[in-house]
Amino acid sequence: MDLKNKLKRQKKSEKKQNAAPVSGARTKKTMGALSATSIVLVIIIAILANVLVTKGNWSYDVTDNKIFSISDQSKKIVKNIKQDVTIYFLASKKNVGDNYLQIVEEYKKNSKHISVKYRDMELYPNFASEYLSGSQTAAEGDVIVVSGKKAKYISSEDFVTYDMDSSGNYTTAINLESCITSAINYVVSDETPIIYTLTGHGEQEFDASFQSSIESDNYEFKDLNLLTESSVPKDCEILLINAPTNDISSKDLKKIKSYMKKGGKLFYVCSTDADNLTNFENLLKSYGVKVNDGIVVETDSTKYMQNYPTYMLPTIESTDITDALLTNSSYILAPVSRGLTLSGDAVSLLSTSDESYSKVNIKSSKIEKEKADISGPFSVASETVDEDGNAQVIVIACPGIILNEIDQYVSGANSDFVSNCVNALAQQEDKISIKAKATDHDTATYTTAAVQLVSFASVIGIPALLLMIGVIVVVTRRRSK
Repeated sequence: MDLKNKLKRQKKSEKKQNAAPVSGARTKKTMGALSATSIVLVIIIAILANVLVTKGNWSYDVTDNKIFSISDQSKKIVKNIKQDVTIYFLASKKNVGDNYLQIVEEYKKNSKHISVKYRDMELYPNFASEYLSGSQTAAEGDVIVVSGKKAKYISSEDFVTYDMDSSGNYTTAINLESCITSAINYVVSDETPIIYTLTGHGEQEFDASFQSSIESDNYEFKDLNLLTESSVPKDCEILLINAPTNDISSKDLKKIKSYMKKGGKLFYVCSTDADNLTNFENLLKSYGVKVNDGIVVETDSTKYMQNYPTYMLPTIESTDITDALLTNSSYILAPVSRGLTLSGDAVSLLSTSDESYSKVNIKSSKIEKEKADISGPFSVASETVDEDGNAQVIVIACPGIILNEIDQYVSGANSDFVSNCVNALAQQEDKISIKAKATDHDTATYTTAAVQLVSFASVIGIPALLLMIGVIVVVTRRRSK
């Protein structure tokens, strides 16, 4: 019996040994089938994802400045348009820069009413002529934005801006979005608001760069001489009085007051080179704004340019006009300014510190505060609203804010501020100045220790880590057997 049992156990053992290779082979086949299936599934998913991305025209802008994207403001504007708009490039598509193509594609993505077309000037030599006015001439690469009977021509020279920083270095920025969004604003607008600039009182000429920036938001500028006009024109959206050096007559002041009582809007810039502007200053006082004598001196070192206490970096207060500047952590540069004291419905847009004062005797040899000087804080820019809470009067105490050479020190923040003031007065707050996007790349600077660490990690550390992982995997597999 023992021998029989022994033989039975031996046969069972032999069967198991013979069956093991078969079971192992089946397991390997099963694993192989699963691996093949997984690979096929991954390939199918990759193909489907590629098709979806291509068909859906999806993309993601990874540049620091979002050079190839359009701003939320542009998206908001184009999503609200209700008429068809066509963006024409005066060139064949292959001759338009890829960066420009990507930007205009963003407009198409955000509105079904926007289309982009290309007109090679060799094939369509007379296409642009019907959209040009005066002495305008079209060139290869220019853009024309059309909606219905309105059109806006954009020179390709405006697609890029060149600015010089305080160190004398030139920076390059793409300005195409600002150009196209402004053109769309223009062609879809039923009418163009008119800003009348008062003349005849030694007013400072409005900076051409600032005027161009405001005009691009669909405004028109006209001069107004009240000596030859019986009243402020009815189509005056905003009356601009830019740093007058001579006072207005009582007769002409009545014309302005009559205009204001009918809901008129006033944008007043103070002069720092004039005294005895009694009638102008009385007009401002009726809206809660008193213009103090002298020039403001800032003593808080964080609120002025180094070594220049009259070149102020005022505090930007939180208002509808200034919130976008606060979000962008912008600075406003206000060189040589009057100080404003506010009352009533007037609120401050830009303000000085508590330690500031107004130097009344501007011919004094002392910069330090003297007995006659007026203690701060002051407002540098203010807003007065009407009964409905809409901006009616905006006063800027510093004429230097509206100068291009000053604006360059703060990367266009001054012009953004002025444009936002204009849009607030015209009750078109949805329009804000869209900044050009710098194309310059930041240079990464590393210490010697950092370079050595990176070198060690890439040359020795990573290969050693991979080797250790391999050894661990091999040892684990052998032990499991």
